[in-house]
Amino acid sequence: MLTACSASTKSGRPFLADAPFSLRKECDAPVKLPPGGMTRSGVEKNWTRDRAALANCKGRHKAVVDFYVNRDKALR
Repeated sequence: MLTACSASTKSGRPFLADAPFSLRKECDAPVKLPPGGMTRSGVEKNWTRDRAALANCKGRHKAVVDFYVNRDKALR
């Protein structure tokens, strides 16, 4: 058996790794606003939380895209 064949599955196609779960998890939903009015500090707190979640999600999205681009490049 050739060494190159040992990485293939029974179907003859190479095994394609999935991105790590930490990159594939769903992004946080926007903060649910309480009914009625909010104080200035409440608005700032929720806005800050949403912005942090958005930045985190954007970073994960880029990392997962890079993972698959690099994986596919290596397979070529």
